[in-house]
Amino acid sequence: MALDPEEFVILEDHGPMTLHSAVARAMILPPDQRRHASILRKGRPWLLNFDEIKHLAMRWDHGPYTLDDSDMVAGAFRLRHVS
Repeated sequence: MALDPEEFVILEDHGPMTLHSAVARAMILPPDQRRHASILRKGRPWLLNFDEIKHLAMRWDHGPYTLDDSDMVAGAFRLRHVS
């Protein structure tokens, strides 16, 4: 599973933009807004919370980021289930 930085997503309360822009914008939000930041996407995972956004920002290399087994085991990305 790869996350493409040019994928169009929605940064909650900020509108549609590329994933790269959404991650960058979320990282510069004021602390009280940052901890509630969410990115909505069409693929899986369909919702990225701030912990996941921060994880992406720390590893960002301006190319598609492939999730590896260590990311999945560490729980960096969890598939959300609608209840």
